[in-house]
Amino acid sequence: MDLKTINYKLWRILTMYYCSQTRITEFRNIKLSDVHFDKQYFIIFERKGKRYHEVIKPINIHVAKLWKEVLSEAEKDDLYLFCNDLIPGTNPCTEWSLSNKYRRWVKGKLGIEADMGSLRHTFANDITTNYGLEEAQKALGHTNQKTTRIYAVDYKEQLLEKQKQLKIGM
Repeated sequence: MDLKTINYKLWRILTMYYCSQTRITEFRNIKLSDVHFDKQYFIIFERKGKRYHEVIKPINIHVAKLWKEVLSEAEKDDLYLFCNDLIPGTNPCTEWSLSNKYRRWVKGKLGIEADMGSLRHTFANDITTNYGLEEAQKALGHTNQKTTRIYAVDYKEQLLEKQKQLKIGM
C-alpha cells in the first residue's frame, strides 16, 4: 500500500495485473476495445505453443473501480490501456519501461526483493489457498495441474493441514 502513496499509476497497474489472471505481456497489450466493462470482462490474446488464442478474462470486482478509472482516461477505442506513462496511449507499455519502473519504485524505494512476475505466483497461491488447486488452474489457464502446483507454493502445506482435520467415524 506504500506504493499507492508514492506512485499511484504504478500501484494501479500492478493491482489490476495481480487480479487479471494474465501474464504481464498479455496484460500490457490490452486495448480499450478489448474491454467490456458493462459485462465485467476483457479479452487477451494468449499464446499457447505457437498459436495465439482469444481468451476472455473477468474483471475482478475488487479492482473494477480501477478499471473504470483507466477507461475514463482513454479517449478512443484503439488506445492501449497502458503506455509507457502508465496511462492510455497509442503504443503499449514496453516490458523494459514497466520493469524499470518496478525496479525503481518497488525494489528501490520500498526495498521489496520480489520480481514483478511474483505477483502472478502470489495470485496463484492465493487462489489455491482460498478456492483450491482446480480453480487456480482454471483461472490461470493452465492445461496441466502440475504447472499450477509450481506456482501454488503453499499447496502441500495447506493439503496437509486439511488432512489433519479430516473427520472419520470416531
